[in-house]
Amino acid sequence: MINTIEAIPEFITPFQLIIIAIFFTTFSSLAFFWQLKTKFTDFYQTNKPLLPLFNAYTLSTWLIALLSIALIFTVVLYIYDFSFRNSLIASYSIILVTGMIMWFLLVNLLSEFQKGNINNLEDKF
Repeated sequence: MINTIEAIPEFITPFQLIIIAIFFTTFSSLAFFWQLKTKFTDFYQTNKPLLPLFNAYTLSTWLIALLSIALIFTVVLYIYDFSFRNSLIASYSIILVTGMIMWFLLVNLLSEFQKGNINNLEDKF
């Protein structure tokens, strides 16, 4: 039989892990949106292009936010007595697909805005 390893160590409760993940999600999301705000400010003031969005700072903040959300999902499923392994697989696969789709939509929106096809972002929504 395979030795089982405890999914969450005893020194931290699942609720504490959720709080830590929410902290990481919040601050990495704020850092990502600050980077977008900076790009828009530079675009309006110096006509610096919005793209490429793919750099170490934006990618790392995006990934930290997504992985933290997946950790929240994993721990919540674990609290409801799902196995940790299956919760981890389900959470990270959903977040991976969702995160990639959102990233490509954001890049597409920024490229359309930069081309001038969208004059005001409020018109898009």
